[in-house]
Amino acid sequence: MNKLKNILPALTLIALVVAAWWIVVLHTESVIFPTPAQVATGAFELAANGTLWEHISASLLRVAIGFSLAVALAVPLGLWMGRVDAVYRALSPLFQIMRPISPIAWIALTILWSGVGNASPVFLIFLASVFPMIVQTAAGMHAIERRYLADRVYVLSPRPATIQAIFEIDAPHPRRLSSPGMQQMKDAILAELGL
Repeated sequence: MNKLKNILPALTLIALVVAAWWIVVLHTESVIFPTPAQVATGAFELAANGTLWEHISASLLRVAIGFSLAVALAVPLGLWMGRVDAVYRALSPLFQIMRPISPIAWIALTILWSGVGNASPVFLIFLASVFPMIVQTAAGMHAIERRYLADRVYVLSPRPATIQAIFEIDAPHPRRLSSPGMQQMKDAILAELGL
């Protein structure tokens, strides 16, 4: 009963919006805007003939490629910026300037540069993702106290020391890192990264 009580206002609002949409379309006798029933019928037809799934899979592929490219660039660059102050001071102003520019503002340039194929949406998704990721990853690295990194420099090279410190700071209880399962996970990730 509590769950119903919690979602009832949202369901009521959705029902009112759909009813208002329906009434406005019927009242104006619009030939441009469909009623909710026409939208539902069209969606079922597209799903039945497979067109809807083709478009959904194409869109998801573009999102996956753009986001993956952003992660591949932003995470290492953000870690580097967070670890090396000179790099942070050099690159941070550029990324702070680029970050607030809306991806919608890039649409015209993107179409001019790469046309209307798959490259344009992939590039826009990349742009929407990469700058916030770089800034937040660098901020996260700056939040790690230097003593966590400095204590391990004599044991490991600087790259694994950084990864070790990130693991220890992210772990809710540092003693858990001594468990065999956690050590295996750390070893597997370090091996995967070639460190």
